[in-house]
Amino acid sequence: MERASLAGMPQELFDDVCSHLSQHTLTKLARASKTINRKVQNPLYYHCVVRDFRRLALFVRTMSDAAQCDRRGDVFSKNLYDLRLILDPSVEEGNRATAVVLGRMISSVARYCPKIRTHLVLKNATCNSQPISSFSIETFPRVISLILHTSEGVRASGSQRQRTQAVVYNSRVARMGHHRDGSNTSCRPRAEFWTGIFNGTSFPHLEEVEIIHERSGFFYSDVVIEAGELKGLQNIRRLAVKWAPELNSSVLTSALRCAPNLTHLELKFISGLEYSDLTKLIQFALPNLKNFTLWVWPDHDSARKHREDLRYVDPLQPSNPAGKPVHLCPLFRDFGKNTPHFDIFLPFVCRELFLTVAERIKIADADISFTVGTRDGGKSPVDKLDAAAIAAVVKEHRKLVEQARFQAAVKENMAAARKEGKDKLVTLAEYDVNQTNLKRERTIKSEKWKRTVRCGKRLCRSYESWEEMGVLAGLEEKNTTWVLGHERLDTAAVFTGGSPFPTGEKSYDQQFPMQNDSDCAARITALRVGGRDHGIDFNEHAH
Repeated sequence: MERASLAGMPQELFDDVCSHLSQHTLTKLARASKTINRKVQNPLYYHCVVRDFRRLALFVRTMSDAAQCDRRGDVFSKNLYDLRLILDPSVEEGNRATAVVLGRMISSVARYCPKIRTHLVLKNATCNSQPISSFSIETFPRVISLILHTSEGVRASGSQRQRTQAVVYNSRVARMGHHRDGSNTSCRPRAEFWTGIFNGTSFPHLEEVEIIHERSGFFYSDVVIEAGELKGLQNIRRLAVKWAPELNSSVLTSALRCAPNLTHLELKFISGLEYSDLTKLIQFALPNLKNFTLWVWPDHDSARKHREDLRYVDPLQPSNPAGKPVHLCPLFRDFGKNTPHFDIFLPFVCRELFLTVAERIKIADADISFTVGTRDGGKSPVDKLDAAAIAAVVKEHRKLVEQARFQAAVKENMAAARKEGKDKLVTLAEYDVNQTNLKRERTIKSEKWKRTVRCGKRLCRSYESWEEMGVLAGLEEKNTTWVLGHERLDTAAVFTGGSPFPTGEKSYDQQFPMQNDSDCAARITALRVGGRDHGIDFNEHAH
């Protein structure tokens, strides 16, 4: 009987054992023997991380040395599936950090591994320098996701490179920091920046893009981009942009028209987006998204102006989505019903995020006072909110609305059956409608629908109560989680639809801890497989 050994272990079991080892350990294991070296190649190269241009050159050389030809004459190399390139052009010397060199090395790897999925991360890159400035003239095949951590780079007023300091922020710091004048920076809305990424030829397999820009100025200039210049957006599923001055309303409008498969959109502190343009964005994009994030600068001039104009609008009158003043809360209520996840951080929010016009009228007719808060929406020392009465009125009204909706759905179901030449009993039509409702309820529970709402300053109308927001969140659809936070009141709570009581109450900073915007650490960690780093040091790796 042969003695059991690691070398004699079946490949499937060997791969399972190797999945629990670090990449450094696998590299050492590959030196044990020729047999183990052959067996360890699959787990060793299946997921790789390369952290600079020098190691990328060594990696390409390794792939070239191991290249073989199959019976059909096709060239193949290591069984590489997932490659993550985390590169910092600012520390490279010579001509390595250029789009030409980077494109050729990525093309070489893709030629040897045609099914590879490459994730490209560029840290501390500048928008108007290599390699970003030459994306449009090169090809980067099999790059699935692109993460750009960019800065202003060269100022227009001089040739000396100047980088801004990394910003550690939360909403408090963001509120205190004012926009810088962008007249002397090279970062501004321009078509070349976006067409270089989304022209469809430079990154033909791109699915996810994340751009994190250091804080900069803001511009409202119109940018004209032809539809044919953004062909690459057809495959984009996720787009996340933070701070980038290259993005404004005209750029975003052109982009969304070319992105039919976009399901995940994040816009954080984009100064070039006017508050009035956000209404078009919400109505056009929100119903088609599965995940939407919108963080608006707390001191946004446009937001403050529209809130001041809102004082002269009767709260019991329906708002006009296309009119003025702009009011985003009812738009999120109407167009975000089927969006599983959204995270909004707005200077001003209010009860109209939950209540329709009819529900607000019912509360007013019941003689229930809702203007019982302070100017910021806190608890008034004199008046108290009648939460039980508000909940009873809203529940009763929604029950009647649901009954009317149910009857209309039954009639529509029976009418559809008659068009097909079938006769359907009322009970069967009611069963179909009930099943549709149950399916939605199960979907909400399985997908864990979550809505995060943060208020940066105060409520849309003075003297409304933030406490009422929590009451109304508990009346939303069953199993939907609502996370509410008010920065100035330093309060946050988590509510589950169908439950009148919060599941957790914390301070604002505890619920929304400070985040570091100086690197891509969180996103890079998300790209790791199995929670461990698979980086290879090609100085010590044996071919």
